[in-house]
Amino acid sequence: MQKRLAGWACLAIGIGIIVGAFGAHKMQEILNAKQLVTFSTAVRYWFYNSIGMLGLSALSHIKFSKSSVITIALGTFIFCFSLWLNAILGIRVFGMIAPVGGLTMVVGWFLASHSILRSE
Repeated sequence: MQKRLAGWACLAIGIGIIVGAFGAHKMQEILNAKQLVTFSTAVRYWFYNSIGMLGLSALSHIKFSKSSVITIALGTFIFCFSLWLNAILGIRVFGMIAPVGGLTMVVGWFLASHSILRSE
């Protein structure tokens, strides 16, 4: 699972670079300052979780449950995409979905922590 996780984490980091570059260059022409902050926050959390999952993949001696990795990835997706949609489209309901993604990320990291702490 660690090899697959490393591959997906590297792909996510690449996507983060693309989205971040798009935001830094193109979105500055389109979004106001508040929207840019929201957009940048999503990019930052995308990177935090992508790099964190790459770090998890390096712990080859620890067996993680698939649920922890899936929960982190799902939470990251929900959180970041809801903020990106909120920033780009200006529809506030997307911003209200972000806390669900944030909570899902936290649960995923707690599950990963549990796997680490119970390993021998």
